[in-house]
Formats: sequence, C-alpha cells, structure tokens
Amino acid sequence: MLARVLGPVAMVLASWPASALAADRMLADGAAANVDAYAGTVVWDRGVPSSDGNLAGNGWRIAVRQAGEVHVVGRRFDFPPTLDLGTDVRGRLTIVYSLCSPRGCGVRVLDPRTGRERAVRLRGDHPRCRVFAGLAGAIAPSISRGRIVYFSTPCRGPTSVMLRLASGATRRLGNDSAIGVGTDIVGDHVLISDEHPEPALLDNGSRVILFQLHSHRRRTLGEAYNEGPTSDMLKNPVLDSGLAYYIDDTDRGSGYYSQTLHRVPVDDIVASRLRDYSEILSGSEPNQNPHTGTPGSIAVSNGRIYYTVDDYGVYEDTTSPPVPRSN
Repeated sequence: MLARVLGPVAMVLASWPASALAADRMLADGAAANVDAYAGTVVWDRGVPSSDGNLAGNGWRIAVRQAGEVHVVGRRFDFPPTLDLGTDVRGRLTIVYSLCSPRGCGVRVLDPRTGRERAVRLRGDHPRCRVFAGLAGAIAPSISRGRIVYFSTPCRGPTSVMLRLASGATRRLGNDSAIGVGTDIVGDHVLISDEHPEPALLDNGSRVILFQLHSHRRRTLGEAYNEGPTSDMLKNPVLDSGLAYYIDDTDRGSGYYSQTLHRVPVDDIVASRLRDYSEILSGSEPNQNPHTGTPGSIAVSNGRIYYTVDDYGVYEDTTSPPVPRSN
C-alpha cells in the first residue's frame, strides 16, 4: 500500500480515544449512511427496520433533522442513495441524490420540507447501455446555489467530472476518472474523490482533487494505491469554512484497518502549499474496534463534524480539536 498527501507538511492533530464515540452527541440511532449537513440541518439515509430485527430490512428513507426534530421525506429505496444537502438558485435548502435503474443513473432534486422531488436532466445521464447499466450515468451529485457537480459515467470509456450551472449550461471539469466516488461544491471550488487508472499497477488508484472554477486550475491533494493484501480508498470529500476534508480508509486484511480524517486549508491547496491536519478516526486489531462501529461517512457544517456509524446512528463530533486556518 502507498498513500501520500501531496505537500511538504503533514501534522497529526490527535487520535480519537476509545471513548470518543461515547463522548460524542448522538443525533439519531439505527442504521445510517451518507450524512450531509448545511446551516444546522442534517440529512442522511436512514434504515427502515423490519420485524425480524434487520435495521434496514424494509429499505431506506432520507431523514432530515432540523431544530432537534427528525422526519423522513421522499420515497423508499432498496439501497441508500448518495446524497448532498445544499441550496437552490434562491438559497433554499435542497437535497440532490442519484437514482439508478436498469436504464442507468440520473439525479433528482428533493425539497426537505415538503418531500416533493423532480428529475434534473443532465448531460450523460441514463445512457441506455445494451447491458445492465450499473453505475453508468450521472452519479454522486452535490449542489450549491443551483449549480450541480456530478460524475458522468458512459457505457464505455473514462468518467467525467461535470458542472451544471444554474442556467442549465454544462461544463466538463475533468475526464480522466475510472470510477466516481464523491463530490462537493462550495463557492468557487469543487472537491472530488475518484478512482483512476494506474496501468503500471494493473489497478485503479484513488485520489482527491480540488478544482478552482474561475481559474480552471486543478490540484491533487492526495493519492493512494492498493498493494498486496492492502486496499486504500480516499473518499468523502467535503468543503467547509475554507477547509477541504476527506477520509483515508485503509484495509490491511485479517481484520486490520484504519481511517484517517484529513483537513487541508483550501488557500494552501490553490497555492500548492499543502499543510495537512489529520487525525485518526478509528483503527482495530483483528475483530476489535475501539469505537462501537466504524465511521462510514462524514459531513461538516460551520466547522461542526457529523458522522454515521453503520448500525448505530448519526453523531456530532464533540472531541476533535480545532484546525488552524491559513495565514
């Protein structure tokens, strides 16, 4: 395994103690995945329990937490959809998610208050492959002020990072991905994680990339590669308050794994001056986890970190130290 952050300085802030999960604030229990947050509102995929005790035996719904109250909106899903909470062109809270079928994947917009949803026509969605489309089409969307960034995966060939403007015009940001993993958009910046071809390794590598929209620049924050029994995935890109976040998820086999949360000032990335403030989210010996479960996804809003733990719910992190801002 090789994983590296591209830059001269890497500083470890802290390691979560075994009691970290117990000290953090639970927002909701039950099966949970794909959390996101904006201006105090938190959304996630919530499992619908079945009578046999399976916490997601009846599928998944999108849950919304506002002012301490939780409600579910929209349709029921067989699998938890990738979602994002942002704003439409008028600044109103909006959820976007990808919905897949045998025709491929498309993006839908959901009102978190009313539960009303509509399809958004995007370039490259529903490509109608001759065989089952799987994840072909438009996937992993995020939204800000009506602009939607997403991956467009064709039936054959490389996956592109696409930006649909509020006007409806579409711009391609990159076209060298193999598999899209995650996206986020805030202001002038787009942050993505993907898998990309590594011919020398006969495998895909994993990376996180920041795009600066007005200058058409792109900067790679980190890269990871699989080696032997070890798999390494960079995922869950998040932009908040001038920082870029992502998770390095490493599985060493035989029950050994670790997760590291990286936080990098955006100004440093643009200036190619990377200072990486990281902390260990979790780690394990075989069959032993210091947390009750492994953080499956994270969200950040106004510096507050939220995360899901597969069968244990959604939490607000109250233990992580603050991150210094760029000078």
